[in-house]
Amino acid sequence: MKRILVLLAMLLPTLPAHAVEVALGRGDFTTTASLQGVMRADLDLDITELSLSQPATRLGRLPLYWSARLDLFDSGFVNRVTDFASTPLRRDIPLLGGSAGDLAADYVPVPADYRIHGIDFNVDLGWPLLETPRGFIAIGANTGITLPYMKTRNVKRDANLFLDLLETTSTEIRSYKLGPRLAARWALTPALTLDAHWLLNRQWGRLDNDLLGSGIDIEGSYHRLDIGLRLQPKQWPRGLGWLRHGYLAAGFSQTRWDHDRTSINIRQAAASVPSELDMRFSTTVFSLGVGVGF
Repeated sequence: MKRILVLLAMLLPTLPAHAVEVALGRGDFTTTASLQGVMRADLDLDITELSLSQPATRLGRLPLYWSARLDLFDSGFVNRVTDFASTPLRRDIPLLGGSAGDLAADYVPVPADYRIHGIDFNVDLGWPLLETPRGFIAIGANTGITLPYMKTRNVKRDANLFLDLLETTSTEIRSYKLGPRLAARWALTPALTLDAHWLLNRQWGRLDNDLLGSGIDIEGSYHRLDIGLRLQPKQWPRGLGWLRHGYLAAGFSQTRWDHDRTSINIRQAAASVPSELDMRFSTTVFSLGVGVGF
């Protein structure tokens, strides 16, 4: 993963660019994780997001546009009790002396402190379907990586079932994505421009968790919608130098990762409990930023 990030960092500066935009946003991070036949957990956190992006830029004289965006998000540790719900599986599990619902209620340590942070990186290449002096509509392809990472700290320490469970556990996901992209830019007025991007990708990756184990293959989908406004007056005050090419930006982004087709095998107390792990992460962020054109 580090090699890929280094390669991208070396490659991107060699591509033509016409602006760089930095934005700071606040929003919500929501996760739902379920072990089918065992339990489901839902959690909402407030996050801060820092974004660095290269708006859509034409590749020389080619009829192609490219863009890139790097999002760094972090919640800090938040004390919040998870909303756990056990499924109606009431059949006793061999050797464990109870049903999945009973064991989840009596023995599973309940996490109380959470921290989520990670990276969402996208690179796009598009072909214009429509071009006018006021803007364009383009269709293309997107690729990138997502690296969400969560730490939890448990408040129920007398866990008789998982005696070797650490007080602090972590879950790390490393995934790659590829799929179609639709982008549009339109000048509403000479000073105000609207940008919109929509992504729908297939995603593949690996999951590591202190309790479930490491090296678990995952597969799912990635959806993203970005809507932004750019304010760039034609006449800035004199004496600003290169800042006269700057602009103000406001944006809204909504992202969802759905991870499915993940089979795991939990082995505790000499028993095996096969199950399907289903996870969904989503973010909703409003941001303000500045950009500088070249």
